[in-house]
Amino acid sequence: MSLGDVINVEKTVKRCLLDTFKHTDEEFLKQASSQKPAWKDGSTATCVLAVDNTLYIANLGDSRAILCRYNEESQKHAALSLSKEHNPTQYEERMRIQKAEERQRNRSRSRAWPILAAGLAVSVPPSLMVKEESEQKTLANSYSRDPGERLTQQQEDGSLIDGQVERRGEQSSLEWDGRVLGVLEVSRSIGDGQYKRCGVTSVPDIRRCQLTPNDRFILLACDGLFKVFTPEEAVNFILSCLEDEKIQSREGKPTADARYEAACNRLANKAVQRGSADNVTVMVVRIGH
Repeated sequence: MSLGDVINVEKTVKRCLLDTFKHTDEEFLKQASSQKPAWKDGSTATCVLAVDNTLYIANLGDSRAILCRYNEESQKHAALSLSKEHNPTQYEERMRIQKAEERQRNRSRSRAWPILAAGLAVSVPPSLMVKEESEQKTLANSYSRDPGERLTQQQEDGSLIDGQVERRGEQSSLEWDGRVLGVLEVSRSIGDGQYKRCGVTSVPDIRRCQLTPNDRFILLACDGLFKVFTPEEAVNFILSCLEDEKIQSREGKPTADARYEAACNRLANKAVQRGSADNVTVMVVRIGH
């Protein structure tokens, strides 16, 4: 495959993923608004598409995709983050939300609407102020370990954020605890229609990761798991299940499949036992074995 073909594939994949997330959000909001009373639900989303030996990961919110990769030098398995969490405490997300609020505020003023009509009634605390350029750069580059390349920007319109920020004295939908309107923990989601005017968006981050012969599996899970498990703990827990010889083939399933299924069930149950108060969804995708 030529370089031009690769670029065309990436453009096609990116467009398909963006369109799919947009369509899903629009259809859900349409159905939600038709209910009486209207649904106020929302969801995070993380999906992984494999094209030959390349993974394309699209996510929004705080559900995550973790790759288990064996390190030959250390002879240990590593947990590599394939996705990026979206919450209002992150610099880029906070800036995007504040710019969305400013656009909403300007529209409201031009129509002579009161600011409270936009639901923007909470001041940003000093701890969330970013004034120094060095701090901006530090926050903008504060990513978890990531083996992939980013294919999308944080801004909905594709633009970058720069310049100093000083929001004291203005109103914002960001609460002191970093939630949107003091309720929503994530800054991107499917649904959550009541927060869309506050900058919450359904535009996903899209990343690319090249698979290697040392990759074992991909863990997809919601934040209910990661509130009580670190990625490393979750990966090691799954590995221990895969090595459990007590788990054998049943109902015609190969032993390997039975162990992956058991790993999902055990990991979810263990998260509940550890006191996770959120819902727990776990999926493990085997790679090449």
